[in-house]
Amino acid sequence: MKTMRTLCCLLSWMVLPLGLLAEEGFREFRNAAGQAIQAKLLSHPGDGETVRILMGNGAEADVKVSLFSESDQRFIESWIAINPAKIDYDFDSEMIKQKAGQTMRNRGSYIDYKKEFVKYEITVTNRARQAVPGPTVQYQVFYTDATVGTSSKIPSVTIVFGQKTFDQKIDSRRSVQLFTKTIEIEESIYDGMVRGRDQIDGILVRVLDQQRVLIQEFRQGHAGFQSTSWDAEAEKKQS
Repeated sequence: MKTMRTLCCLLSWMVLPLGLLAEEGFREFRNAAGQAIQAKLLSHPGDGETVRILMGNGAEADVKVSLFSESDQRFIESWIAINPAKIDYDFDSEMIKQKAGQTMRNRGSYIDYKKEFVKYEITVTNRARQAVPGPTVQYQVFYTDATVGTSSKIPSVTIVFGQKTFDQKIDSRRSVQLFTKTIEIEESIYDGMVRGRDQIDGILVRVLDQQRVLIQEFRQGHAGFQSTSWDAEAEKKQS
């Protein structure tokens, strides 16, 4: 589908019989210069700025509402008001782990203790052809906690949850970023033997629409982490 920038370039349409136009919802639209085109409104992304139309020759195009005549703009605004937005979401996500502070280290005759501080930078990119309303991006970082200070403990999975809602729309091929909370990764070695070592298992990122409906989900981690599911209870406790 080719994006339409002006109505003038669409004047090579196919004129359909009036009966077919009425039956299938086609009507005559005009631009500010009075040039006409037979088309049907198909959908809109919810921004009030563009609509997708079907032309008489079967081609589809995205058109700016401001290019239509004033009367057609009022008609389109009324149509938008009673037709829910149809947004073709297509996101991509990149999660990069990075240091979040100076590593702490305590070395003794028998004990070697280390604590690292890490976080993830999450980048979500809009790969759709159109701008989309600002989403909510949620994350859960899963890590195995096996160390308490210089002592070991029974390993348990800890989940760090966070989220951010972006109020501004995201243009096509543009990105938004957020950082996770800082995570402490400890390691304790006693007399040359590892007594406890924390380990990040992976990160799960979800993108929600403005009604908080799940759009897409992304995972990054070891092979076994790929089957990990979102933990709703952890989200509830940390929200």
